[in-house]
Amino acid sequence: MDTNPFHKFQGVLQVTVCEAHLKALEPTFAVGQKNSEGRQLLCRIDSLDPAVTLKNLTTHIVHGDHSAKVAWNEDFEVAVDSAEHGKVKFIVQDMSAPTPATLGVYILDIAALPVEKNVDQWVDLDRNLGTLRLKLLFKPQTVSAEDKSSRTRRITQLTLNLAKTELMAHETVEGSVTLQLGSAFKLDSPIEVTFKGYEYTRWHEGEGDGRRLHAAHSTVYQYTTSIDETRNVELLAGENTWKFKIPLPAVMPPSLITSFGKIEYYVEATLPGHFSDRKYLTLWTPVRVSEKMKDRANEISMTRMNVKINAWTKERLLFVHEQPLVLSLHLEIDNASKRALHDLQIQFIRRSKFKSSENVLISQPVVLFSKNAEEKIPAKSWYSQEFLLDLPEGYRQQSITSDIGAKIISIKHWIVVTLKKDSAIGPSKKITAEIPIFIGERKTDHEKTKKLEALQHSAEFHAANDD
Repeated sequence: MDTNPFHKFQGVLQVTVCEAHLKALEPTFAVGQKNSEGRQLLCRIDSLDPAVTLKNLTTHIVHGDHSAKVAWNEDFEVAVDSAEHGKVKFIVQDMSAPTPATLGVYILDIAALPVEKNVDQWVDLDRNLGTLRLKLLFKPQTVSAEDKSSRTRRITQLTLNLAKTELMAHETVEGSVTLQLGSAFKLDSPIEVTFKGYEYTRWHEGEGDGRRLHAAHSTVYQYTTSIDETRNVELLAGENTWKFKIPLPAVMPPSLITSFGKIEYYVEATLPGHFSDRKYLTLWTPVRVSEKMKDRANEISMTRMNVKINAWTKERLLFVHEQPLVLSLHLEIDNASKRALHDLQIQFIRRSKFKSSENVLISQPVVLFSKNAEEKIPAKSWYSQEFLLDLPEGYRQQSITSDIGAKIISIKHWIVVTLKKDSAIGPSKKITAEIPIFIGERKTDHEKTKKLEALQHSAEFHAANDD
């Protein structure tokens, strides 16, 4: 017997959008700078289902106050035709940028709310982007069978299911789309499934009250396919499911989320003229390794101020799942000058650049490894040494370059050798040599790691049950 009271009611949902705590508004790595400066923030309320009727429900724009918190305290009413299927989406947006940026999303299932009881709760925004405080009250209204029948929606739900949400760049996105119908329905236009990846960066311009947040974005990849079985077809009431496949290119930039920008991928199923469902994915970048690349080392040979530097590594590439990440650097220095060399330093550096369409907005170098050599290199002498460079344990950041499809975000890794040469007049002069290193992932490593994680999880599960 169906005892769910929502099956008998339509009604009104009273909503108070109170406040939010957003990670995007927390201080950035730049000294004295906070992302909330110049922000113009609002919360939009959208329907995920025809059972919910609403039009242009948004809070007023509130300016950022140099903290991670923002408050609106605004009331709304949402008409609900079927609480059983009604879902409402709360979208926190930054309206300062030329294109509104989404700072977090929460989806409310009305069927989970108690009847005629006030609810005051903090809810988690998607992808762990923060929290949102809502006050909710659902007031049901009893309707007659005749009235309810006249209000029945033919399409009650569109659901997107993915076989995997973590993929390599050369794999295939596989999944299914399910359309739940309350009665027979004819589809004139087919259901479309889109895979899309985009880059997004943001930056501030101006000073004081004139300081404003700006943003730039670029599409990394987009592919749309139509489900032909849903074109001009009469569907029966109940559940209708179709499968789909979307092949991915062999080389794409990996997923990335930082304080300055992000690279994200999602799959979206759309029923033209009605509504859509979206799922986010994490994408890994594979590295195609040829035999020449395996045998070839990174190297540099340069001469400056009568000092010749030869440096090379055994490794051409590093792979994030081959932990620990260690590089072997061979260094030879031929000091043919009349001055001694000193302050030899070896560093492994990550340089991140976030750009607009033309200009570099933020250049952020991070030293991952540093080693100083104590000894001096006398004039007219030769120096040879091997160094082992250990990256931080668990380091996972892959290289992102234009070669793999990124346009406005760049992350490169370098070995940097610096030393100083005594000068007869004035301060010492610095000599620098740099070697690029690419960090990526091989498909075999990724799959092996996922299997090991699954086995470990299974072992922990059985151990817990044995206890």
